[in-house]
Amino acid sequence: MILFKANRQVLGEKRFFNLSLSTVLCKPRNTACDYGFFMSVDEFLEKKVLPEYREVVSMLRELMREMAPDAKLMIYYGIPMFKRKNLVLAWISPTKKGITFGFRRGVEFEDKYGLLEGKGKWARNIRIKSVDSVNKQALRYYIKQASELESK
Repeated sequence: MILFKANRQVLGEKRFFNLSLSTVLCKPRNTACDYGFFMSVDEFLEKKVLPEYREVVSMLRELMREMAPDAKLMIYYGIPMFKRKNLVLAWISPTKKGITFGFRRGVEFEDKYGLLEGKGKWARNIRIKSVDSVNKQALRYYIKQASELESK
C-alpha cells in the first residue's frame, strides 16, 4: 500500500488516502489521480483547463519564466504552482469561467492597479478570462512583488 497524504484541511484534520499500486497504475475514477495529484503539469492543463483558457495559461507561464526564471512549475495541492526554494510564489487555478492566478502573500502587495481579489488572511488572486483582457504590465508588477517578498 502507498500512503498518500492529501494536503487539504478537512474539518480541521488532515486526510490520508490509502492507494494500492494497482489504484495508481489503473487510474480508476474518483481517486487522487483524477484530482491532479499524480499528473504532470502538461497532463493537468490538457485534462483540467478548458481549451478556450489554455492560451491564458501559456501567457502566465511565459510571464513567470520572464519575471521569476528560477521558479519551478509543479503540481502541488492538486494544481499548478510556481515554487522557489520550497516556497509558493503563485498558482494557476482553472475554473469554468476562466483562470484564477493567485499569490500566496498577495495581501502584502501594493495594489496600484486594483486587480487583486480575495478575502483570505494571506492570499490574493486575479481572475482572467482571456489574453486580450489581461494587463501584462500589472501582472509583471504583481509577479515582481511576489518574487521580492519570497526572497526576503
